[in-house]
Amino acid sequence: MDYTVLENSTLFRGVTAKDLRAYLEETPHHIQCYDKEETIFHLMDPALKIGIILEGRVEAQKSFPNGSQVNVSVRIPGELSDQPPSSQKASTIPVILSLWSRQL
Repeated sequence: MDYTVLENSTLFRGVTAKDLRAYLEETPHHIQCYDKEETIFHLMDPALKIGIILEGRVEAQKSFPNGSQVNVSVRIPGELSDQPPSSQKASTIPVILSLWSRQL
């Protein structure tokens, strides 16, 4: 795996590829690919994980009662794909690394 995107992400900035590799060996995680226009999160989904976009881009959209939608933000590789109070759709084919916190 190429760790360049992770090394430059907000969450892991300053962490070496070697340390990232060791961290990911110990931490539950999942890499997921999404189709273009696929909904990744829905409005008010519980925030059980965070994701770092590895490829592609993700748009956060706000839906209105009349059915229209407006893009609130666009996220690109290295940025976090969290679960805000709006839905997120893949605008290009993104690959997202999701990290779960450990249960104590």
